[in-house]
Amino acid sequence: MLSINKRNVNIIAYYTSRFLDAETNKDVVENESYNKLGFQTRTEFHISIANQFGVKQSYVKNMEDSYDSIHGNHRRGWHQRDLRPAQQQIVDTLSQKDEDELFVMVKSIMNNNATAALATLEYKTASDNWGEASDDDINELHKFVKRIRKGQPKFRKNLLELYSEKCVITACPIKDVLEAAHILRHSISGINHSSNGLLLRSDIHSLFDSNKIKINPNDYTVEVDDSLKNSNYWQYNGKRINPSINGEYPSKEYLSIKYSDLPHQLITSD
Repeated sequence: MLSINKRNVNIIAYYTSRFLDAETNKDVVENESYNKLGFQTRTEFHISIANQFGVKQSYVKNMEDSYDSIHGNHRRGWHQRDLRPAQQQIVDTLSQKDEDELFVMVKSIMNNNATAALATLEYKTASDNWGEASDDDINELHKFVKRIRKGQPKFRKNLLELYSEKCVITACPIKDVLEAAHILRHSISGINHSSNGLLLRSDIHSLFDSNKIKINPNDYTVEVDDSLKNSNYWQYNGKRINPSINGEYPSKEYLSIKYSDLPHQLITSD
């Protein structure tokens, strides 16, 4: 019988293997599942998952290799080795679920620890009346473990309300995968005002942080990096982000600063 952690790793490995490649305009885009989860490379994915779930990197890789044998991706996998009973049970359980369903499940598993920590803080702010989240004192930020900030629960709560629980770029309405993104790096600026925020699907958030997806400060149109031309993300290039329920957009000033030549530590979002 698999431990809970190893079972979760197997579910994640099943997802990354099954949806490893994506077809776009008759072209096959490799490693799409890693990109969607916010990883640049397979190795980065293995290191992160191994550390989070307390298993060896080789275990994560081996589980992917096992599932590769039943999926038509570009990797060969372990064709000479049958799935173990526990793995076959996972396949039988998940094979009928589509990509969106599995993505939500995997992100929920990966965010479990952070979500639990945030839930405790969100409980305290659930009954708060509407109002901008107060900015955090820079000197206090380092007291919060794993980037859990005092103002973050209310910051996310406000953005969810402002943008009707939809990603401003994709219009994705799945709340579990929507994240509150800071335009100016929070750990430097401390700014939790909603004008410094965007409600983004988790994979879009990662690409926004790495400047693979930008938002033009002048007209709020999306600019997708040329390296993503053959991916599903290209469909958003040139699209204008959705405004808030008040018809407003995030701060042009903050967006301009993000893409300016100011020191990198200030303009990198977190």
